[in-house]
Amino acid sequence: MPMDKETVKDIQRSIAMKLNRVEYTEVPLIEGYSEAEDCYKRFRDSLKKISDSITWLMTYEYGGSKMKSLYSKMTMITSTSRIGQFKNYDIYEANGLIGLEFSKIGVASSLSDTGKKYSKAYMDISRYKLEMNSRLEQQLKKISDLRDHSNAIDKKRKKVSNIRYDLEMEKKSKEPKTPSMVSRENDMERTFKETSKEALKEMERFIGNDGVSGVLQKVAEAHRMFTEKSAKALEEVK
Repeated sequence: MPMDKETVKDIQRSIAMKLNRVEYTEVPLIEGYSEAEDCYKRFRDSLKKISDSITWLMTYEYGGSKMKSLYSKMTMITSTSRIGQFKNYDIYEANGLIGLEFSKIGVASSLSDTGKKYSKAYMDISRYKLEMNSRLEQQLKKISDLRDHSNAIDKKRKKVSNIRYDLEMEKKSKEPKTPSMVSRENDMERTFKETSKEALKEMERFIGNDGVSGVLQKVAEAHRMFTEKSAKALEEVK
């Protein structure tokens, strides 16, 4: 199937832009575009890192090699409770179960009372962690949406780049300009400015509170709420 004229033109332009570095002296980018584009690309390319860090915050309580090593070295708390039972629990639930076991040792003892408080505190923290994870899950979804949004932005950026190149070549052309050529150049200039403004607006949105910055703020807020509730729960263990 033969390619249409626009596709052929895009390919030719792409090759020309790669082979010949163009110094843009006639068609400057609109104010703020270059800075926003640089910031946008950095944020876009960091989405996986942000996603990975959120995932770690959601799962760290299940531990790694150190937690498994700790479990393997611990002995039986009572004759009927082995640490192997904790393998399906997060670290907060595991601590809660330890406190529960201690609460059964000498019902009237201070250790029993402390064990109950300890158990309740860590079981509550485990619940708070689930609440935090639910909020973080929403931000992972937001990052997925931002990835899709970046694809649309990149297409718009490509359009800006293409129009800018064509317009620069048009302005530098030594060919005598007919009225129709002047009109076409004016149309290209108008389209370039409009498309640039649209792309700039979308990049700023991607970077700002509706985008990546907003995700980071929401993650920090969810973590803050978790730590504040957790600290309050632990204060009860006295």
